[in-house]
Amino acid sequence: MGKDLVVFKNSPDRLLILMEDDVDFSEILQEIYRKISKNRGFFKGATLKLRYKGRDVGEEEENQIVQMFEESGAVTVIDIGREITLEENSLGNDFRGIAYGLFDEGRKNPVKETSNIKKVSEGITSYYKGDLCKGQRINYRGTVVVFGDVKKGAEITAAENIIVFGKIKGSVSAGRNLKTAVIICEELLTDDFTIMGMHSLNEGFKERYRKLSGKGFFRKKKVNMKILSLDEKCITVDSWPF
Repeated sequence: MGKDLVVFKNSPDRLLILMEDDVDFSEILQEIYRKISKNRGFFKGATLKLRYKGRDVGEEEENQIVQMFEESGAVTVIDIGREITLEENSLGNDFRGIAYGLFDEGRKNPVKETSNIKKVSEGITSYYKGDLCKGQRINYRGTVVVFGDVKKGAEITAAENIIVFGKIKGSVSAGRNLKTAVIICEELLTDDFTIMGMHSLNEGFKERYRKLSGKGFFRKKKVNMKILSLDEKCITVDSWPF
């Protein structure tokens, strides 16, 4: 018996579709239809985010997959996009340490402390070069560093820290099991962010963020990065010029 052309993997936040790359897309659609029909009771009435791996899929093909789920499975699809899996140190180790030396490679304490950040752990780190666009999702067991923007509709989930040399407009969740986790970015333009699952902001967060932003992101060619961290059970904000 040959290997499956399509495999569904379900998780609490999305349905991952693994698709073979060396067959015609029409065969993929037929197999998706067969699997939906076989599990119609499971899919009926569900609301899903769909992610796919294994082959490149264009917008028209994405629409065909969505249509298949909605018409054949009575499913509401709220999003679809390619699953991104980062390998450890995926761009090599050209960029050692987090955020160009904010934290020393391998140390458990930051080189430069701020009033709110006393100790930040750093373990394995992966790097993504370029903008993370709508429908793209990163889920990584360590720290994620993005050299670009996180666009609206993109998602990052990291067990440790998230550092973005750009703007965050999408969804970011840091520190799955790490109280000292931080989210660092040039500009935060979303309300969809958590640290250790917490979204509560400390008193005066928005006003402090506004004042930090008012200083300007670029001063003498340095970027005023925003640093979000946990202060007891609330998220607070600090900054550091790079």
